Formats: sequence, C-alpha cells, structure tokens
Amino acid sequence: MSTVLLAWAVIGPAVVAAGVAGRNRCADRVGRICSWTLVSATAVAIGLLVATATADDGTLPGLVDLPDWVDLRLDRVSAVLLVAFTLIGATVASFSHRALDESPRSAAYHVWLSVVVSGGALIAVPGGPLPLLAGWILSGWALVRLTAGWVDTSSAAAAHRRLRSAIRVGNVALVAALAVAVGVAGPEFVIGSPSAIADLRADSIVGVDAETLFALLLLAAGVTRSALFPFHRWLTATLYAPTP
Repeated sequence: MSTVLLAWAVIGPAVVAAGVAGRNRCADRVGRICSWTLVSATAVAIGLLVATATADDGTLPGLVDLPDWVDLRLDRVSAVLLVAFTLIGATVASFSHRALDESPRSAAYHVWLSVVVSGGALIAVPGGPLPLLAGWILSGWALVRLTAGWVDTSSAAAAHRRLRSAIRVGNVALVAALAVAVGVAGPEFVIGSPSAIADLRADSIVGVDAETLFALLLLAAGVTRSALFPFHRWLTATLYAPTP
C-alpha cells in the first residue's frame, strides 16, 4: 500500500498533468484538476510522513521489485521534504487558479507547475541516482517552460535566457557528481547510504578525494537552482512571469 501512495505523491501530479494537457479542456477545469491533484498528493505525503515517524527504523519500502539504482527511498527527512514540495505546490496552484482565472495560459501554467512539483518530489526521495537525475532535469525543464512567454519584452527574454543557462550549468554539475559517485561506488550506489559514503571517502580522482569532489559538484548544482551568487540574477529577472 505504501508503494502505491508513494508513487502517487511523487509522480501523480505529473501523470495527471500529462493526461489533461493538450485535450482542449477549458483552462478553469485544467486548473481545478491540477490543483486538487496537488492537494491529494499533499495529503498522501503527510500520511507517509506519519508512517515514517511511527516506523521502527524510520523508513518505508520504496517501489516494489526495482533495483537500487532506480528505486525510491523514503525516510523521515525525505518525507518532510516531500510534504514541503507538495504543500507549496498545492498552495501556489490554489492561489494561481484564482489569480490567473482570465489568462489564456492558465491551463499550461498549472500543467507545468504540476510537473515541477513531481520533479522536486523525485529529488526529495531518490534511492538511486536515476530518480535524482530524472527529477532534477524534469523540474528544471518544467521551470523553464513555466516562466516562458508571459511578457513579450527584451527584458523578459533576457530573464528566460539567464534561467536556461543556470539550469544547464546545474544539470552538468549534477551529472558530473553522479558520474563520480557511480564510478566509485558502482551502479548500486544508493543516495545517503553509509556504504556509499564510505566508498567515496576511500577513493580519489585526479588527486582529489572523491567525497570532496562529489560534494563540490552537488554544491555547484544546488547553487544554480537556488539562485545563489553568481547565478542569482535569473530569479529576480523572472519576476516578469507570474509569481504567486
């Protein structure tokens, strides 16, 4: 049962968004469907958080019968992050449904917002490197789509270019970090596992500790997505887009 609930909380919003996109549904209906899907994902995430809090070892099973490198992992920390992603997404969707009621792009906005939330959820609960990479790239791609085309000015176009550049740099940094981890620990590398950390500490690449190199690459990826210096300009520039 926890497997089904975890799958719904993580990929449910994106699956529903894909199902309602491009079907000539009215924008109001698409907004309602996506908003209520995010609300349900939040409720499920809260239930999973309670389950991890009461579990003896603080974890729940991931997706059934999948190898470690493509599985999901839910512990107490990742459950908190999952609740945060889905709750913020549901709040933004609810506000945006009212604020963008008359906008012709309202439907597309809610679809891409749902995809961003699912991508973030994958980042929150990865067991292996593939879900983390998929969530990172998916959320970045959807974020670019989410902020594109709202205002037809040179400043807005420049903001969009800065965002795409930051997303690309972050993608390269994360791919490099996971390449280091998989190269050292093998394809069975599990995010956050003590054995993976021990493998990284015991090896080096070009004279640099693998653990240090992995951490620096992850930091670089996080800086680009978090709009920290020197990649901070894209966030304020995208205020041309809706920012509920």
